[in-house]
Amino acid sequence: MKFLILMCFVLSLSNAIVDKEWEAYKKQFNKNYKTGAEEDSHYNEYRNTKNEILRHNQRFMDGKESYYKGINQFTDMTLSEVRATSMGYGGLKKSQYESLRKHVPRLSQPLPTAVDWRKKGIVTPVKDQGGCGSCWAFSVVGALEGQHAKGTGKLVSLSEQNLVDCTRDEGNFGCDGGWPYDAYEYIVRVAQGLDTEKGYPYKGVDQKCNFSVSSIGARATAFAILTPGNESVLQESVANIGPISVCIEASGNFMSYSGGVFDDKTCSPNFDYINHCVLAVGYGTDTKTGKDYWIVKNSWGTVFGEEGYIRMSRNNKNQCAISTLASYPHVYPTVY
Repeated sequence: MKFLILMCFVLSLSNAIVDKEWEAYKKQFNKNYKTGAEEDSHYNEYRNTKNEILRHNQRFMDGKESYYKGINQFTDMTLSEVRATSMGYGGLKKSQYESLRKHVPRLSQPLPTAVDWRKKGIVTPVKDQGGCGSCWAFSVVGALEGQHAKGTGKLVSLSEQNLVDCTRDEGNFGCDGGWPYDAYEYIVRVAQGLDTEKGYPYKGVDQKCNFSVSSIGARATAFAILTPGNESVLQESVANIGPISVCIEASGNFMSYSGGVFDDKTCSPNFDYINHCVLAVGYGTDTKTGKDYWIVKNSWGTVFGEEGYIRMSRNNKNQCAISTLASYPHVYPTVY
């Protein structure tokens, strides 16, 4: 009888601790739910995800995993919910993609063993797309910011909102998704430039197009799509050209990433599983594990991963399809 009373006390105390953590979590990430049933559903997702994080991190401590997980703004959300609100790759028919002319850049050898364009001052601080499916815009903007800074020596934060609001005629869907090709088409052929973040600030919602020629911060003359599925070409491009827009599969494990080299065998290399666009800003090799990695800038704020970045497995059978849909803009007067 005493044992049962003690067990009830322990369980009650455990639930109280979890409830306190839940209240702190909601406050930290400004979580609000419309109904009690909705909160219960998210609370259960939070508990299940947290338990998986603890199990995974124990495997990491035992040397069985190369990355560790952490609690973030997505811990109470299902993968489908995150895809609907915080990714945004709109997709395209594979036949459309295969019809695009692929570009293999003119490159020099040998390549450096490690590259990090953040150290060269051509990568803006990590941004946050919020609850808008605009990853494609952040990916393209990051590539253009890098090429503009490399060509002019001036790092300018450019406007994702400009692309969210103004590329529907090119085939994108604002906060409901899009893809880089249509964004480049708009920048190169329609607007012939892109506004600055200051002139056209990010709101994270669909608005009427408010592009202004007087606020243009960078221009592009063309864009290149890299040979798909070839990590060597992507490495050469990152090394010699700069930050490259890439689209990937962001798996359930990706959502909880907190540090280390992300090596997820369930993350598909196939085109059909791509759901998120990000920015490859460098590469290297982890000294502890010996694993090659890509340095990838995400658009989920600095709470995610390593201050907003994730190191993704490199030279690992195109894991997460990282080299399948890679591209960058040409910026005058720099010619590649």
